[in-house]
Amino acid sequence: MRKRFLLSFPQILMIVVFSVLVTAVGVLAASGTTDSPAAPGSTSSYTLEDLYQRLVNGTTGTQSTFMEPSVAPGTGTMHDINALMAAAPEEDPNGATTDDVLPGKTFWGLTNGEWGLQTGGITTGSDVTGSDGNITFNIPDGYYSGNTATAVDADLLAENIKAGVTIFGVTGTYISLGRFEDMGDGTVVDALSNLMWMRNANQGNGDWDTANNFCNSSNLAGYSDWGLPLSSEFDELMDPPNGVSADSPQVFTNVQNADYWTSSGRFFHLNTGASGGVPSHHIYYYWCVRDN
Repeated sequence: MRKRFLLSFPQILMIVVFSVLVTAVGVLAASGTTDSPAAPGSTSSYTLEDLYQRLVNGTTGTQSTFMEPSVAPGTGTMHDINALMAAAPEEDPNGATTDDVLPGKTFWGLTNGEWGLQTGGITTGSDVTGSDGNITFNIPDGYYSGNTATAVDADLLAENIKAGVTIFGVTGTYISLGRFEDMGDGTVVDALSNLMWMRNANQGNGDWDTANNFCNSSNLAGYSDWGLPLSSEFDELMDPPNGVSADSPQVFTNVQNADYWTSSGRFFHLNTGASGGVPSHHIYYYWCVRDN
């Protein structure tokens, strides 16, 4: 005859309690220690508000003593866990990566694979020199600040460039047979001195104050920086090739075989080159010039 094992209710209850305890121990072992990091009165606690302000404003926060709530649940206002989650950043595929940020600069990465505190490592540019004769050339990718790109051309010769004009570091010396260029607006540019003269060499005659005031207040061709010439500038105007005089006016009009006022209050005779000091009330011709 087969024996039957019958369990009493107390025996069944003990088995159930034992099973629950074994399961609970397993869960606790998987979830970590249940011990608090410090006693409730410790001064090493941060509040939810501290965490929120750190996320939103970067505030350092101050550890304080744990305090029991002073009001009932649902009373008052504060930033809770939902507010913390709303303030916490989410992954952003368009976020900056280390290749977008300057070397040595830290940032909080939001992209997959570069989450959290990161240090920039963008490629920095360097000086480049184009190949001989190329107007354009490739500049490597990278961040540029204070670097230079230099175009060079060994075929550039000073004698092939207009006098006074600098191209790629080469200053021109070429003066065409047509030294004086009529700009078509009442002005003429002298390629030898790079000065701009009024095309009409007789702007009037009068004493020095009248002559000086006329040039200083002139606004010919949109320029307002006219003045009386220096004696040396009259000298240059008469110099070869193709110097200007009353007998050889070039592209100018009304060049006088007479004395002109200079900016220093002296006279200059355009045909002879004679100059000297005279009282300012003398009456001479005036002609205005400016730096081009």
